[in-house]
Amino acid sequence: VPRPDLVAGLVAALVGFDGSVASPLMRRVEQMPFAEAIREVWRPVLFELGRLWEIGEISVAQEHFAAGVVRVAMAAMLRSLDSARDEAVEVVCACVPGEAHDLPLLAVAVELALAGWRVIWLGADVPLAGLCALVASRTPEIVCLSAIGTRSGDEVLAAGRTVLGSARTTIVVLGGPAALSIEQHQGPRLWVCRTAAELVHRWCEHPILRP
Repeated sequence: VPRPDLVAGLVAALVGFDGSVASPLMRRVEQMPFAEAIREVWRPVLFELGRLWEIGEISVAQEHFAAGVVRVAMAAMLRSLDSARDEAVEVVCACVPGEAHDLPLLAVAVELALAGWRVIWLGADVPLAGLCALVASRTPEIVCLSAIGTRSGDEVLAAGRTVLGSARTTIVVLGGPAALSIEQHQGPRLWVCRTAAELVHRWCEHPILRP
């Protein structure tokens, strides 16, 4: 459930480039449990910013400024959660090549870290060659690939299969609007998930895949 006072106040302050108004609101968010802050404030803020940009009510400059503030807040959460145990599930989070919208995936990364997983955050527009090299060297349990923009389902599927070939045990999870169109192509190590909670549940339901 969103917190309308915080969401509306933050959106208005951020699109107005008004740090003096945003700062006390952000301090309130910082006092909330991380999971609540993600679900009840930052996700609704991002949704509203995206809606306003799509209908032309805010400029690219306003959207970039607001997104930058949200990114700093969520990145701070992720850094503070970097204390997973040695036996924790290791997950690499990356956006497909050319994908600049990394904030939805960053929210997912925070939620996975809250579940006790060790997150390797790569962020936006990750070249497949570098990602595959990392996967081959570390063999993480999971790689999360996000595609929020105008990527086609075929492009996302091809990227997922490329990463899949880098390790014999790593599971590749595809997320974002483009990924939802290719659910029929899922396999034992190629999943499509809508949320972090769905991914965690699915992993727990497949203990045979754990090393």
